[in-house]
Amino acid sequence: MSWKATRISAGAVLGLDPAWTPHGSSGVALLAYDAHSIRFLEAAPSYRAFCAAIEGRPCPKIEGMPPDAAALLEAARARAGTAIDTVAIDMPVSRITFDARRSADRLLTKAFSSFGASTHSPNAERPGAHGRGISDAFRRLGYDVATAETATGKPGSLVEIYPHPALIRLMNAPYRLTYKAQKQYKCWRGLPLKERRERIVAIWSDIVAALATRIDGLRLPLPDCNAPLSALKQFEDTLDGVVSAWAGIAFMRSAATPYGDETAAIWVPN
Repeated sequence: MSWKATRISAGAVLGLDPAWTPHGSSGVALLAYDAHSIRFLEAAPSYRAFCAAIEGRPCPKIEGMPPDAAALLEAARARAGTAIDTVAIDMPVSRITFDARRSADRLLTKAFSSFGASTHSPNAERPGAHGRGISDAFRRLGYDVATAETATGKPGSLVEIYPHPALIRLMNAPYRLTYKAQKQYKCWRGLPLKERRERIVAIWSDIVAALATRIDGLRLPLPDCNAPLSALKQFEDTLDGVVSAWAGIAFMRSAATPYGDETAAIWVPN
């Protein structure tokens, strides 16, 4: 591999879990780090809610929309008190246009399919022009897509994350965690709704507990099992934002491995 470690001792990482469509829900998280610790700063289930929380405004209605990259970075810088080193994003990105599976998807799948963590397949519509718009917006602001040839720890990177293998590494899990709210019927077919939701929330509790051993001051209140599916999805999006930011810090600490080529890579914590 041509990637090589770059040293950086402290900073902040913005984690994004963008929807693959313009109007889907998207989680956001901000973590700070130094050589010895990681510190929780903020997390929210939408771009507008993230900015509102930092500005001390009431949380707006949670609704899907494309991100305003400049506004997100401005809010994150205000909260962190420093520049944002890296943006970690849970969405396929590339330095070239793509409308099908990339080398990054194939290599990550080969490495983690035995864990049930194969990647989703991008196409012309998902994330398509919407995804290109997001990556182009961050590129214009100084964040280039990190490829397999990017030096680990390089500031100004847009680092692609896939939460399933990141969580496998975080929790030393033998198989992908069944933590997706909208997959609960498929995962536990035949169980009553209440029991399915109790299982989802119990898994979230385990993930939050594992993250809390790595992230000081983590604030991710678990939703009630009886909450509407939309509220459960909002928590899941926020959680994926935190996982993305945590994996982004692994990249900054030269503790992550890329799966991909010179055009795109998915980075997984070691």
